[in-house]
Amino acid sequence: MEWRPGSAVFSLRDVDADAGTGYAEAIRQAISEVAASTGYEVWVSRAQDMLQIAVEVQIWDGAPDTGPAGGDWNGPLTFKLRCASGELILSDTDARSLTGIATPHGPGNYTVEVYYAGREEAADECRAVTRVFMSLPPEDQLTYLDEHGRGIERYLLRLFNGKKAR
Repeated sequence: MEWRPGSAVFSLRDVDADAGTGYAEAIRQAISEVAASTGYEVWVSRAQDMLQIAVEVQIWDGAPDTGPAGGDWNGPLTFKLRCASGELILSDTDARSLTGIATPHGPGNYTVEVYYAGREEAADECRAVTRVFMSLPPEDQLTYLDEHGRGIERYLLRLFNGKKAR
């Protein structure tokens, strides 16, 4: 899905997780390292916060045997995620969210691999778009953003029941 989170970070967590536990430190770490986890929530930091990003969450029955298709992915960054209900939510700090993501085996401990691509290109495009954006009348700005730089910055989060987590 293409998405413009309202903030520079977004997260994947169980809907019943205590999302406040350790989040500030995890966000600081994600900003410096792309992604981090509290154990209850995986945080991902965007390279820019203006253009739409592409985010895909894949649910696997077991540990994937190979990396994602295409040669331009970085990662994985690998984390543990405790899931109390087995129902996940992808959200930002402004309460924009996608629900209805189910774990493959219900409640339990899972591994999340975070892959990313296009961060530098998106940051460059954001600077170019900003120059034009600022010269447009306010009523044209959002349309311009929707037409430029969509999905350059991409994230793939793979969730599975397995032992790859650090």
